[in-house]
Amino acid sequence: MSLPPVRVGIIGLGRSGWSIHAQGLKHLPDHYEVVAVADLIEARRREAEQEFDCRAYASYADLLADPAVELVVVAPPSYLHTVYTIAALHAGKAVVCEKPMAANLGDADAMIATAKRTGALLTMFQNRRREASYLKVREVIASGVLGRVFEIKITVHSFGRRWDWQTLRGFAGGQLRNNGVHYLDQALQLMDLVSGATVEPEVFYHATNALALGDAEDSFKVILRAPAAPLVDFEIIGACAYAQEPWLVMGDQGTLAGNYDSLRWKY
Repeated sequence: MSLPPVRVGIIGLGRSGWSIHAQGLKHLPDHYEVVAVADLIEARRREAEQEFDCRAYASYADLLADPAVELVVVAPPSYLHTVYTIAALHAGKAVVCEKPMAANLGDADAMIATAKRTGALLTMFQNRRREASYLKVREVIASGVLGRVFEIKITVHSFGRRWDWQTLRGFAGGQLRNNGVHYLDQALQLMDLVSGATVEPEVFYHATNALALGDAEDSFKVILRAPAAPLVDFEIIGACAYAQEPWLVMGDQGTLAGNYDSLRWKY
């Protein structure tokens, strides 16, 4: 006997809330039903009402008060993630929070503490854990054909001038929070895979704003180091017109290199 679909409410109908979450859930009708949305912009609410035949609220608090909502997707601008998530947990809702989890460690800890205290489920939307090239990199490392993996380079290059809210520190913008969280998550999991334990690495971090019109970084480098784990050299550069391949994994018996569509390795 199959379970009924989980009844979902989505807070925030911008690019992520609408194009990723709402449209993604629409293709899983046996598992999820969008029953409510919340957004400040009326046109977005009307579009959601028409497409999903759901209730649409101007206030996130009204959505949280809707007894039909079982699971809340928190997808407003990043600086609001902590406030909305904690409110949803207090309302007894399960929560999927968009990345970044929070603007700082203290806010993230508060979200975790609230989930533990209320018993409500809290999880992060880390969709790149299922990205095909990353899964293949994990598979090749785990196979042992590269030998002892001692260094991993993750490189994300582009050239473009952004001017939206995600370039502003006051909105918890910047490349590290916008995109870096995905690749740092991958890097930490690969370090765990090689070391056989959860690592707490030393961190070197350098950031700059090269092109973006806001005051947040559009380029940064992170180096992670931990005992028994490979060194990770990771960078996102928003002002590089000659992009390098994103993956380079070096072991004492072989090397893997490639991009999101094609990987190759010698051993």
